Amino acid sequence: MSSVYSTLEVNHVTPGVTGPSTHKFTDNDEVVLCCLGSKGEDIIHPGPVRTGDINYSFFVGLPYLHTTLNSEVLQTSEIAAVLDQLLQVPHSNIKKIDSYELDSLLHFLLSGISATRDSQEYQRKLKTLPLFETAHGERQSIEGCNKVFILKTCFEMIPDLYCIAANGHIVLNNSSVNQKLSVTLKISALTDLEFYVNFLLPIFHTLTEKQVIDSIFLLLVLKQHQTYKKYKDQIVDQLRRVRFIRDIQGTLQLASYFFDEKEPLYKIMLPREKFVPPTFWEAFDHEEGSVRRLLKELGMKHIVSDVEIIRFANMIESEARGRTSIDELKKKSSALFIKALEYNATKKDSNLLKRIATIKFVFPLKIQKKLCNYHQPFAGERDVVAITESLIDTNSDHQYLIWSSTPILPTDKLNQSYLKDLVKAGAFHQPPCELVAQNLKNICQSECPNIHLRNIRKTAFCQSYAYLQSKNFRASELQDLPVVLVENDAILVQASRAVLSLDNDLEFRPYLYKISPQHALYAEFFEGIGVKERPTIRQYSIVLKDIYMDSKGKETLNANQQLTVKRAVQHLFKLIADQPKQMQFPKHLYLPSTDGKLYKSQDLYFNDTVYQTKRLEDSLKDKFRLLMNLGDCHLGEDPYKHQKMLQLLPKDNRPTMLSHITSESLVGSRMNQCEYGKSCEFSGWFEKHLSSSPFLHGLTCLIREQSKGDVSQADAVELCQNTFGRLQIICCENLETELLLHHEPLAHTTSETQVYVTKEPQGCTFYLRHSDDRGFRVMHEVAMTLTKEINSLLRNALHPNSLLGLGELLLCDTQEEVEKTLEKYGIRNSAIKVALHHPDPGSLIPEECYDVLDMNFMNNYERGEYVGFKKTSEDEHYYHAVIVERLAALHETGQYCCRYKIEIGKDEFVEVSSLDLYQFKREKTSASKQSVCRTIQLVDGPVPSPEEDFPETFEEIKREIDKYLTEIRTLSKDEQAKAIRRLYLRWHPDKNPGQEKLANEAFRYLKNKIREFEANETVSKSTTRNFSRQNETAQSHFPWNFENFYPQWNTEATRHRQGRERSHHNSTRPQSDFWAFQQEMPRSDKVEAKRWYLQAQCDLNAAHNDTGGVTTEWCLFKVHQAVEKALIAVEYRRSGKPSPTSSISNLAKKVSGYSPELNTLPGLVSRLKRLGVDGKTTQYPNYHDPPKIPNNAFQPENEKEALDITLELLQKVDSYVTN
Repeated sequence: MSSVYSTLEVNHVTPGVTGPSTHKFTDNDEVVLCCLGSKGEDIIHPGPVRTGDINYSFFVGLPYLHTTLNSEVLQTSEIAAVLDQLLQVPHSNIKKIDSYELDSLLHFLLSGISATRDSQEYQRKLKTLPLFETAHGERQSIEGCNKVFILKTCFEMIPDLYCIAANGHIVLNNSSVNQKLSVTLKISALTDLEFYVNFLLPIFHTLTEKQVIDSIFLLLVLKQHQTYKKYKDQIVDQLRRVRFIRDIQGTLQLASYFFDEKEPLYKIMLPREKFVPPTFWEAFDHEEGSVRRLLKELGMKHIVSDVEIIRFANMIESEARGRTSIDELKKKSSALFIKALEYNATKKDSNLLKRIATIKFVFPLKIQKKLCNYHQPFAGERDVVAITESLIDTNSDHQYLIWSSTPILPTDKLNQSYLKDLVKAGAFHQPPCELVAQNLKNICQSECPNIHLRNIRKTAFCQSYAYLQSKNFRASELQDLPVVLVENDAILVQASRAVLSLDNDLEFRPYLYKISPQHALYAEFFEGIGVKERPTIRQYSIVLKDIYMDSKGKETLNANQQLTVKRAVQHLFKLIADQPKQMQFPKHLYLPSTDGKLYKSQDLYFNDTVYQTKRLEDSLKDKFRLLMNLGDCHLGEDPYKHQKMLQLLPKDNRPTMLSHITSESLVGSRMNQCEYGKSCEFSGWFEKHLSSSPFLHGLTCLIREQSKGDVSQADAVELCQNTFGRLQIICCENLETELLLHHEPLAHTTSETQVYVTKEPQGCTFYLRHSDDRGFRVMHEVAMTLTKEINSLLRNALHPNSLLGLGELLLCDTQEEVEKTLEKYGIRNSAIKVALHHPDPGSLIPEECYDVLDMNFMNNYERGEYVGFKKTSEDEHYYHAVIVERLAALHETGQYCCRYKIEIGKDEFVEVSSLDLYQFKREKTSASKQSVCRTIQLVDGPVPSPEEDFPETFEEIKREIDKYLTEIRTLSKDEQAKAIRRLYLRWHPDKNPGQEKLANEAFRYLKNKIREFEANETVSKSTTRNFSRQNETAQSHFPWNFENFYPQWNTEATRHRQGRERSHHNSTRPQSDFWAFQQEMPRSDKVEAKRWYLQAQCDLNAAHNDTGGVTTEWCLFKVHQAVEKALIAVEYRRSGKPSPTSSISNLAKKVSGYSPELNTLPGLVSRLKRLGVDGKTTQYPNYHDPPKIPNNAFQPENEKEALDITLELLQKVDSYVTN
């Protein structure tokens, strides 16, 4: 088969030449196609061959062969025939043809497309030939494949991936032939990038890990292509959905599953499995950066988002409640906090911080350890806090202000813009005043056991004071909390327990404090929380209430509490007086009681009565709680001011006034008159004065002077007579009153009184307590009471000045004294002198006074004393006598039988036994038995005798009788008879009215004892032991029968009783005024006198010990002490009491008149004074001119003389005191 194309263009690739070349075959050219087919194994050159290309030299000598072959050569002008011929050749043979020749052949065949009539069929046939070179250099047919592409690759070596990706497609090489083919056969050309997108991406998920790595490497190269951007989104979108990275667990994951570990926050916040494993990165060696960027494009998270920040914040908050280590949490928290700030700052209009502001994910700034030692901070070690309501750390001192009330954010060295963002998110740039106040609330209760902590507390509180004051914050919620430093900053108290100024502040601790001067600069703050400039009434009240609560259950207040109470009461009442209209009291006011405790003021009682404090308050202490004397609370001693202060209290807080519920009344339903009845000298003295001419004349002159003469002399006299006709004076043996509480008797309030007045419509009655001592105090008390009542009876006609005159008139004894009083008060005098008559010695004593004669034979008598005297046993009368002196005792008389010289008339003296003398009884001052009845009623029956208190039991009476009988046995027989008579009268029932029962028993006992003695019965052993001294003349039995004298003695006792009753009922009075002398008559106290004399002797002995010239002043001082006590002993011996303070010279002059043996005492004392004996100069330097002192001011040689004189003085005193 042969065919000759006159001409033919072929595109072929010449080795070493890029691009196609065109060959034209003319008629003269021959194309030789060598093929293998029916000719056996002959090789046919596959490309067109020109005739000139045949080596004809080969056919020289072989003409036949040449001719044969020439006839069989395919004619190339019939391209379709050529194609058909080629279709018969096995593809394997075709593939053996050289690549260059195949390109030439293909080029040739392509030229036939346009020449053939059925181009489609021609193309189909052409596509079945394995003439097409793929991208990998292989030859294959393109018929039957999905698609055919020409790959315009940039790689010298086509990657293996291209083979995998072209499965089902033909990817042709980008040769010149293929380029022509693409035009002729309309085959699309693809770049590497287009091939990657169209063929590799779709099968990416099927690739092996190595292939994946290769594909990524390929992509990294392709990314440099200028058209990459066109396919980027498609590539990224496709790869995003492909799981091509294995995590550490070996599971394939999407790129979006992973986080970029190069992001610090991710690395801190996320676990390892969230990051691309290292093995993946190792495959890329130096391309890790490019791969990382690719993965970021594929979705690997590398930029922290706001959502992630929020999630991380919640995660930290959750982990903080778990067991995650604190260091790890802090690391996460710090990184996230900074990241959030950065994010918020870089994102315009970002509200991220606000969204996470309430999430607790930030570890606050660590508080200084010293502050934590004082009080735990707001957040603990594992506590995380939110941004909102946290403080930005702009000043380290702010820790002192709020460390316990809010956290502090760790914002040190942060950009200022960050701080502004935090503030917008709810953080505090400056400590809010409310949180500073809350911090004070929190820390104020913490203890400070040592000085270090107290100093920390001081700093914290002082800085808080200053800060809040600078903000003008009125922290009223702090007023009930202990937030005020006091006591040198050692303690904290509430605002109500502190003031800026406080008098006596040390005495108010720990209930009220004065703020230290060093804190005065915070005064404005303190005032804002309720601290006052000075204490208020309410504060003082609270102090008292606090002490009351502290002392509950305790017997009394302690010493400090007592001081505080007294000062609080003082300031309270002063403030009440100064601010009566601004009083603000709590519901209850507590005031001190006399028992040393506090009680509600309305439950206390104030003693506004005139009664003696001890009398009233002692009786009420078990019934009422009495208010303490306000004088003990530094409020002065004026009870009227005290009462006015209490009246200023609100009505509900006032103590009850005792005057409203107490009164005074006489004791008993049976008030006994004194033993003298109407003959009583004491009441008689007042009755006599009130009815005496001097007094009546003086009162008449007083009334006229008051009226300036408008009242006539007659009218004034009549007024006086009418007045004193309506006044009654009753003298009682004992006059006692008792206090009434709500009109009921108050136990243990019985008290003796000198005068008591009961008022009736037509006058008043004066009850006087009989007193033998008409001293100034007694007389003045009675006179003042009489003055008041007399003026009341005179219808208050006298003004105060005249009342003073009236009081003095009542005490005037003579007309001369009345006249002087009238002159003193400027009152005209027209009085007539009236002489007073005193009993004369030897005059009869009225029978009405017999009952007041004391039958006790053991009495002692003093010189000048008025006594009763009985001349003989048969004489029925008693006479007045005056003791002149005591005589030496006869040897046969007993211990209690003395002899006295008495005056019984003018210049008439006799010596008598003491058994012939009788003292006038005196009313005892001790209180008698109380009566349960208050009504005063004079006894209509037997009038009580003015005897001493009657023994209460029969046993006492027996002992007294036995004692007297024992003494009687020591007397002579004549004196025994006198003593028995007196003892008989002493216990006679008629002499003891009101005690008839005991008196009758005593009388019977006495008679039996007398009978025993008469029968010569042996004295009982108990009595015998008391016989310490027996007189040689004492009789062992009585020489006569005393029963013979009983009728006579009974008659005498009856006469005494009748005289007493007659004196009472007839109101008769003795005709003498000897009671004035009896009132002043002294009573000796021998026992006390001996005690003082004994001490004087001891002082003299002590003075001897100081002789020798070394301590002369002590010797002379002790001499002075001995002399003084010896002289006082004389006074006790004489009158039973010493004189008021007086010098030894005055004492010596006074006592020298007591006895002739003492008349030399003034001279002895004068000599001692000259020797330097004195109580002052011997002791005190100020009594000497400097430089002398007592030790060198006296002559030692005077010691002996002073001791001798003192001994002489004591010897004289001894004879007086001991006799």
